[in-house]
Amino acid sequence: MINRYDQYISRERKCKIIITILWIFLILMSTVELIDYIIYQIVDYTLFVDNFFVDHILVSLGISIAITVLTTLLYKYFNSRNTLLTSYIVMFGFLTFIHAVIVVHYNIHVIYMSYALVIFISILFTDKVLTTCIAGTSLILYIHFCVFYLSTKPANSYHHNFMDMAATFVFVSGCYMASIFMMGFFNELIVKITDASLLTTHLEKKIQLDSFTNLYNRASFDETLDLSFQKSHSDNTQLTTLMLDIDNFKRINDTYGHSYGDEVILELVRVINECKPENDKAFRYGGEEFTLILNASEKDGFLVAEKIRTTFYASRLESMKNEIFSVSIGLCQCNQNYESVEQYFIDVDLALYKAKHSGKNQSVITTVQNSI
Repeated sequence: MINRYDQYISRERKCKIIITILWIFLILMSTVELIDYIIYQIVDYTLFVDNFFVDHILVSLGISIAITVLTTLLYKYFNSRNTLLTSYIVMFGFLTFIHAVIVVHYNIHVIYMSYALVIFISILFTDKVLTTCIAGTSLILYIHFCVFYLSTKPANSYHHNFMDMAATFVFVSGCYMASIFMMGFFNELIVKITDASLLTTHLEKKIQLDSFTNLYNRASFDETLDLSFQKSHSDNTQLTTLMLDIDNFKRINDTYGHSYGDEVILELVRVINECKPENDKAFRYGGEEFTLILNASEKDGFLVAEKIRTTFYASRLESMKNEIFSVSIGLCQCNQNYESVEQYFIDVDLALYKAKHSGKNQSVITTVQNSI
């Protein structure tokens, strides 16, 4: 099962990191082996050179390259199909690589501790099952290696007695328990980070929204319009701003009361959300005034305005069956002639003023400036 950490760093990326580490290990090991071979030739260590070339260059590097290439190919094949399975394939490929190195270099006294390296690397996936499988398989491979492989080698070719086996077993087991403990710590840490992130997101959203209508508020509008204005000028993108005002709203409040006025506001909000383009934002500018910032041309903006106006005009509220509601809308498209966002918004407000004072219940476009 995919764990909670995968939302921060995907298993796909983790597998890619492990594959990269595996190739780095192969390159480093190959470099060291070749340097050793050159040094042995320089010092004329002839008794060992022939066996060294066969065992450490041909056989060792051949096996290591084969394991690395096979693991990489399996990673590429399964990565897009099953990321969970891919993580197991990559880690067991890494373990096989390390085990092959240990088998070849069995005469190096501390080489057996390399199993612990694979266990610690598996922590990257924060998957206790995977880490347990890696640790268990490491111990099984180590025991099999000691019983069936070392016993075939001359006693003078290595030094690895019962105490060494016990120390390795304890060290690898201790690394496994430490890994499990660390994953538990990571789990607590990620819970706290997630909670803090959710709280921050909630507070940021709450600050940006109008508590009554759940639309973005005036402060958010000012910030968004400024950013949209700058983007329109730098990238030459389309920007049209609408400003809406409910007609005769004071009369509604005076006749029916403020609670009924609130119903009218919420009805307009419903209409705005229904009619506006999905990716564009609507704002409560203040009281019964609303604004929309559209990534659209003047023509498309006018169509949105008319859809909102006609839909709202056709609305009827149960609490005020005989009341007809209307909204006046002003809009203006931004162009390169506007030197500031304040200058641009003056024309948006002017369009609304014209709509209100020339009969209401209409959408009016401010003529775009052709010169400064």
